[in-house]
Amino acid sequence: MQMGWRRTTQRDESKTINHTDPVFSTCRVLKSPSKRETMASAQMQKATNLDKANVFQPQNGTQVSLVNRTSFEMTLGRSISWSGTPAYPGFPEKILPNRFGLFSHLSDGDFGSTAAVIYYGTNSNFMPCAWVLAWDAPSESDQSPNKVFVFCGPQSTIESMEFREIRMLLNGSSTEAKATDTTSMTAAEANIHDHTTNKATVTASFSYMP
Repeated sequence: MQMGWRRTTQRDESKTINHTDPVFSTCRVLKSPSKRETMASAQMQKATNLDKANVFQPQNGTQVSLVNRTSFEMTLGRSISWSGTPAYPGFPEKILPNRFGLFSHLSDGDFGSTAAVIYYGTNSNFMPCAWVLAWDAPSESDQSPNKVFVFCGPQSTIESMEFREIRMLLNGSSTEAKATDTTSMTAAEANIHDHTTNKATVTASFSYMP
């Protein structure tokens, strides 16, 4: 018996990808960010950098600007550093009339920068007088605020003051201080600001009463 056979031809059909198929539905076409998206991303990064810059950093000292508003030279009478130490070359020995005495006081680790200076001078009637400036700039000023204190009067009166008394008055002060004395007709004022470049800033003036 002759067996016949039949050749069958299988036709390949082109397949069409169904993009609704779950396999393909999770795919995305990546594209370059638009100009608006790039600008928004840059602004977000800038804000993040500012937040990092505003994180509190400990104060490592005090920068002091003290001006002599009297008509005579002032000389350094006494000084004390309860914590910290004056940076080289130290507290100004003399401050000429209408001139500034500029100096830095470095902090002592965790205890900050706390000190006082007393300058001697003369009032308009040639009476010997004295002016006191004291400050407290803790390392952690976000937990314990900066403080400043001033006092003025006849030199004999201030010479009798002990530094522990000045420290107690400083502890009860705030970021601004003013003082006048009718006997000597002297005046003093000062303020202390939060740290810039990690240093507290004290601005003070020794003068006469108007």
